[in-house]
Amino acid sequence: MRSAVEEYTRAVESVPFIAPVPPLVGNITAGPLADPNDIRAELPAQLTAPVRWTESVRYMLAAPRGVTTFIELGSKDVLTGLLKRIDANATGIAVGTPEAVANIA
Repeated sequence: MRSAVEEYTRAVESVPFIAPVPPLVGNITAGPLADPNDIRAELPAQLTAPVRWTESVRYMLAAPRGVTTFIELGSKDVLTGLLKRIDANATGIAVGTPEAVANIA
């Protein structure tokens, strides 16, 4: 992945970002990212850094307006399965097709 970092960094730098509401939770910081420059720095770094999924989920669950439902976009449900190991009370929804996205309520 190291060989992809430089090209990916250039691509990320070319995309305009706005401050997200609510903040994003970084894969490698396991904490909130509200500043576009912090997000821009985290994206290429996550190509070669360990992912802190458990810590990220725990941060979101413990936040003052904690997350209770997680939606996984993709063809598999690996993260949804891991979510149950982290907190059995959290709800995970795996969505793998555009049609399934349209049915989220």
